[in-house]
Amino acid sequence: MRSQPKEMSMSDLNVVLEQFPDNVFRDAQPYRLRRAQLFWNSPACLLATFFALAVSLNRKKNSVGLTIGLSIIWISFFYIIKTVSELFGEKGILNEWYAVGIPFLLFFLISIFTLWKNR
Repeated sequence: MRSQPKEMSMSDLNVVLEQFPDNVFRDAQPYRLRRAQLFWNSPACLLATFFALAVSLNRKKNSVGLTIGLSIIWISFFYIIKTVSELFGEKGILNEWYAVGIPFLLFFLISIFTLWKNR
C-alpha cells in the first residue's frame, strides 16, 4: 500500500487486495478500480476502433472540418462519462467493474446504432 494504484502491476494489485481483511474496505477501492482498468484496457482499444469505424463509415461525404469537429465532441463526451463513472467507482458508489465498463459499453452501443443507421 506504499505505492499508488497507478504505479502497480496487475499481480501487485492482486497481492494487495488479497491482504485486505474486509472486501468492502474503503481504502481498497482505488486498488480494485485500477485492477478493473487494467483488465478493460485491451477490450477498450478494440471498442474504440469499432466506434471510430462506425463514425467514419458514413454514406454522406463529410468535410474534414466536420469530421474533426465531431471527433472532438465524441472524445470530450467519452472522457466526461469516463471521468464521472470512475469517480463514482473510486468512491464506492458504483462497483469498480461497472465504473470502468460503462463508458466503453455505452460507446459500443452508440457504434452499433450508428452503423445500423448508416447502413
